[in-house]
Amino acid sequence: MQIKRIVRFRYRLSMYVMTVGIIIAYICFSYGGQLSRKLQLERRDALMAETPGETLGVYLTYDAEGGKIIPQLVEEGISGYIDGVRLYSDAVGTEVLTTVYLSVPEPFPFEVTEGSVPSAERLQDEEPVILLGKGLRKNTYTRDGDDYYQLCGQEYKVLGYVSAENADGLDYVRFLFYENLEDRVKEDIDFQAARGGLSFVFKSDTKNLKDFYREKSEQLLGDVELMNFTSNAEEFIYLEDAGLRDFYRYAYLLYLFAVVLVIMVMQLWILQRKKELAIRRAIGFTKGQIILLIAKELLKIILMTGVLCTILQIVVQKILKIGNYSGFDLTSISTALLFIMVTFVLLMIYPVIKITQGDVAETIQNSGRYTGEN
Repeated sequence: MQIKRIVRFRYRLSMYVMTVGIIIAYICFSYGGQLSRKLQLERRDALMAETPGETLGVYLTYDAEGGKIIPQLVEEGISGYIDGVRLYSDAVGTEVLTTVYLSVPEPFPFEVTEGSVPSAERLQDEEPVILLGKGLRKNTYTRDGDDYYQLCGQEYKVLGYVSAENADGLDYVRFLFYENLEDRVKEDIDFQAARGGLSFVFKSDTKNLKDFYREKSEQLLGDVELMNFTSNAEEFIYLEDAGLRDFYRYAYLLYLFAVVLVIMVMQLWILQRKKELAIRRAIGFTKGQIILLIAKELLKIILMTGVLCTILQIVVQKILKIGNYSGFDLTSISTALLFIMVTFVLLMIYPVIKITQGDVAETIQNSGRYTGEN
């Protein structure tokens, strides 16, 4: 009992510093885990968005009126779109990447969570329409109960909002339809075709796309300047956050850095306790028992810190409504358990080595033969 009181009094500061370091480690570990899960969910959504069939990429340049060229690329049973068209967004004051469908694909490959996909009849109307990712709702304005979005100074009626099931990879997409475009946007598309070319993506599970390409290249011969194709082209409509991979790696690196700092404090913590440990050795404690003693105290600190941080994290995220996937509390608890196990193992490496092999072990053994000297 007396030894425990001495420990609590003399080593409280070191334990507090260790606790702060473990809290920092938990924040980094938890953040890295959230980013890693988000990346996995985005990849899952991207796979779910893939439709069966062959994919063909076509690079096309022309210096003419696109209204006489692009409609010739429309064929029943083949869905196609212009990828990465740069159009000016009035809401953000800069160019944004937009996908322009040549016709409405059936079935539409993405889930429209609010509103509807335009029908072929609706696209014949003069009023231009657009589908937006749900994250772009903030850039729209409402008139007479309908949302509108401006591109190139022209307003487009928002027919629906698109969203992925698990993550936000579709929250910032823009889908236009070529036959419904207003003239200013078509002029911008023609300008990009003449200056840098356009990238088309065609997909079908019923028709041979290479035959389609050969037919269209002969049909457009003389009307276009360049037309090349790429088999099995990749689709880039689903926007994966490229920075997630780097961010979660940085988070885990910061976690390891925090663990190293805790180990440095542990070195001082054990050094301060050498006389206490020597006394325990003198009264018959083995090295294994001393290691077990330190392990119990360390596990207690990690457990208390992990549990409190997890509870606080869940409460804050519930209040702020952070986390848009199901089972969030269970995920947080799983992360906390993993953090406790991994951190405990990493932090125990140092005391095990020092007590069994290093200078601390020698100090303990020598102090264990203490005969009255200070």
